[in-house]
Amino acid sequence: MNDNPIHVIPADGQSAEEVAEIFTVIAADQGLESEVHVDGEEVIVPRSLTVRTVNLTGFPPSNEKYTLQQPVNLFGSAQGEAGPDFYLASK
Repeated sequence: MNDNPIHVIPADGQSAEEVAEIFTVIAADQGLESEVHVDGEEVIVPRSLTVRTVNLTGFPPSNEKYTLQQPVNLFGSAQGEAGPDFYLASK
């Protein structure tokens, strides 16, 4: 388990479970899926997780909390397969 995880706070209109599913897909490609989980209204992700983002500024954060300003989607390769082409973007 990561000693310094990031607590992701979902944006209005998106549940912690939905955000966790998105981060789990990215984490699975890096062998870190067991470190992503929901804790109340927050999603706990390992700081070591590499996440490509399109328009999410400041991720990963320097502190322990990150509040999503808008709901997020997972985008991937044209084939829809897990891999380095997956990234987060606001809906």
